Amino acid sequence: MDLLLFFSPIDENIYSEIVQSNSIYKNIKVYGEKMPSYKDAHIAIFGVNEERGTYTNKGCAKGADEIRRKLYQLKKEDQSNKFDGPDECN
Repeated sequence: MDLLLFFSPIDENIYSEIVQSNSIYKNIKVYGEKMPSYKDAHIAIFGVNEERGTYTNKGCAKGADEIRRKLYQLKKEDQSNKFDGPDECN
């Protein structure tokens, strides 16, 4: 089955200005120009740009992209500050 029939690339404006190497965006695979391989993925996040019949929730079709704008800018944990001492807290 060709999954490209069901998915559309993510709008480049959502991630084009993210430059930090420790951002979530720089550390994940995003469907931009080419559909990434999902075979070894542990999680997949996708949005449904649909709002038919949502009379009281206009604009919800843009929800996934708005979440991406914030999510992709988040930073990964800084591993250099991790405490590797004895496990006294457990």
